Amino acid sequence: MGSLTTHRGLASWQTLPSSGVAFPFVGDDERDDDDFAAWFERPIEERVLDTLGHVMMNLRDLPVFACDRSVLNHGTIWLPAYIACVDAFFVNARLASEFFVKMPERDCTARMLLPTWHPPHGPAKRLEHVWSMTSKHIVHMSKDRVPTDPESWQQEDMSYRALMRINRDAYAAFSSFVAEYTINDTPYVELLQDMHRGVRPFSSREAAKLHANGRKAERRARRYSFPDPYAAVWWG
Repeated sequence: MGSLTTHRGLASWQTLPSSGVAFPFVGDDERDDDDFAAWFERPIEERVLDTLGHVMMNLRDLPVFACDRSVLNHGTIWLPAYIACVDAFFVNARLASEFFVKMPERDCTARMLLPTWHPPHGPAKRLEHVWSMTSKHIVHMSKDRVPTDPESWQQEDMSYRALMRINRDAYAAFSSFVAEYTINDTPYVELLQDMHRGVRPFSSREAAKLHANGRKAERRARRYSFPDPYAAVWWG
């Protein structure tokens, strides 16, 4: 699941059903078979960085669609798209948390590229919570999804500000990683620095513009009565 946006060589991804392998997504009429095959021959570190760029790009782009005031969160016809954006955002947040903070030895992590890496304390602590929450409520069918005590249930903050806080924490970890990686004069410095610029979280002004567009779309959705073929089935 991912954005179809590209940035300076950061490819979008699609999963090959027969193998589960992720590969750069291009249309059949655009794909160069030699380039396509060459991607698999690139060093694993370079392919890991491509995939990390995709994760960070999604964390930057999805909050406006996944927050509680999303324009998609209006009516049953848009509900599946809204839920998909929420799930996609938190799955990518978990991936970033696992790459920079949890770092299981069996997987691709920051230490695979920089063995001396330690995440900054503040963002790491908050990303630990993100990893734990998404593991229980998004990725796995844990018992926390079906609590027996209503008083123990807590709604996660789904505001735009809260989702952007997760985005900024992941970006802070990424920034620290890029800085340490650059100091060590390791390969792919230019690729990482370019990626770092490309996935920068939106500024306050950019965020305000996005919110303005969202409010305009929200007013349109409330003003006009769009046909909803599912409403009669779901709600009788």
